[in-house]
Amino acid sequence: MRGQARFVDDRTLEIAGRTRVAAKSVVIASGSRADYPDTFKQLGDRLVISDDVFGWTDLPKPWP
Repeated sequence: MRGQARFVDDRTLEIAGRTRVAAKSVVIASGSRADYPDTFKQLGDRLVISDDVFGWTDLPKPWP
């Protein structure tokens, strides 16, 4: 959903003054991107940035 939103209460958002959405949790994505040094790329799939989290369907396995 897109539009100006405001919290009506702890679990309800009102979007564009007309649509209400009740949610257990709310993620506010402001459009920023993570930035890190090129040397971090050697970490491969052990490097976790905020952009990755939104594509997860389950939690990653713990590292040894």
